[in-house]
Amino acid sequence: MRPPALFRRIVVASAALFPALAHAHPGHDGGHDLTWDFTGEVVHHLSSPYHVVPLLVAAAAFVLVLRLAKTRGASARKSRDVSS
Repeated sequence: MRPPALFRRIVVASAALFPALAHAHPGHDGGHDLTWDFTGEVVHHLSSPYHVVPLLVAAAAFVLVLRLAKTRGASARKSRDVSS
């Protein structure tokens, strides 16, 4: 059963307009000019704890998942070799 057309339109409109209302942290409320020089953005993202901490947490989680997959793969290969 499909949702009513009005509901779909509301969902699409809110999804399209919500990013304009979302402020990640203070400092996004001023007028910003669009430029192709992204050095300010890079410095901002690498010097702000609001961006660096989640990046480090995500990187640590990624490394742990890779290590877990590697150890599980090695143990699975080892158990296959023993049973053969």
